[in-house]
Amino acid sequence: MVAHRERAVARSLVDLAELTRRALDEAIPDTLERDIFVTLHSPPDPIVLMGDPVNLAEAIKNILDNAVRHGAPSQILVRLSVWEGRAVVQVEDDGPGIPRDQWVRVVQRFGAPSAEGRGSGLGLSIAAEVAAAHGGAISFIERGDAGFAVVMSLAVVVSEVS
Repeated sequence: MVAHRERAVARSLVDLAELTRRALDEAIPDTLERDIFVTLHSPPDPIVLMGDPVNLAEAIKNILDNAVRHGAPSQILVRLSVWEGRAVVQVEDDGPGIPRDQWVRVVQRFGAPSAEGRGSGLGLSIAAEVAAAHGGAISFIERGDAGFAVVMSLAVVVSEVS
């Protein structure tokens, strides 16, 4: 789907904060069996880039879904920022994280299906494909006892009003 949309769909201006808010609403159901505290930190001014809003939303939802299913016992923090001309979406949770020796595999299709049968191993690989299609990448940050973060960077911020 990512490759097809890359060829077939014209990019448009995307407000990353608005897109992320909608993705949060769709990705984190109100009916979770446990309470998860979700916070969004976004700069006061829009972060606007050229992109495919459908694919970007899907990537963000996949990262969030991964945090809900496999990471966060109690909290998720989503941070939006601009760093060195790149838009950055960072999803932190208070879970154990992905072991470092699996980082390469989890961004490959079917590279890391869930041992519990709760996933196919596609979520982060799709997010990585979307990031790459937008001139970016997926990376990971270990936070020790504080949790884990998945970071999606996206190339060339069109405008950031300061």
